[in-house]
Amino acid sequence: MLLLDVLPGMVIGLVASLVLVIYRSSRPHISSLGRVPGAPAAYADMTRHPESAPIPGVLIVRLDAPLYYANALTFRDQVKTLAEQRGDALRAVVFDAETQEELDVTSSEVLVGLIRGLQDKDLAVYLAEAHAPVIAWAKRTELYEMIGDAHVFPTVDAAARVGGRRVR
Repeated sequence: MLLLDVLPGMVIGLVASLVLVIYRSSRPHISSLGRVPGAPAAYADMTRHPESAPIPGVLIVRLDAPLYYANALTFRDQVKTLAEQRGDALRAVVFDAETQEELDVTSSEVLVGLIRGLQDKDLAVYLAEAHAPVIAWAKRTELYEMIGDAHVFPTVDAAARVGGRRVR
């Protein structure tokens, strides 16, 4: 503002702020969850809480931000990477949808492709803690049908227990 004037300085500040918000929201943190020792049915991010233990054969992921068109591809790529890191022992993927209040068309299409790819690798896919608007949207698209009613659970623990028992 000292060099240009007040109005151009404010416009530059506003544009810079918007760019920063878009950049940060397009690269959200994705948590790989593990069971917290000594706390029944509690799960935490294994990066932030290394004492948490992964469930054998089960990858539990949570997007720590709303899923929408700007970050859907990043989410897909990171989930694929996490699944590949778990290797051949992986039998199931649980999506913790607790942080999701709604989905958009693009994120739904990306999720459908991701789920299809996981199922093609003979991995079961489970959805846990999904809010009513997410379930309603999923039922209007092919997303819910792909997951299946039997693979939707009210808690992460319930989904992880079923996924952990899955036999190839």
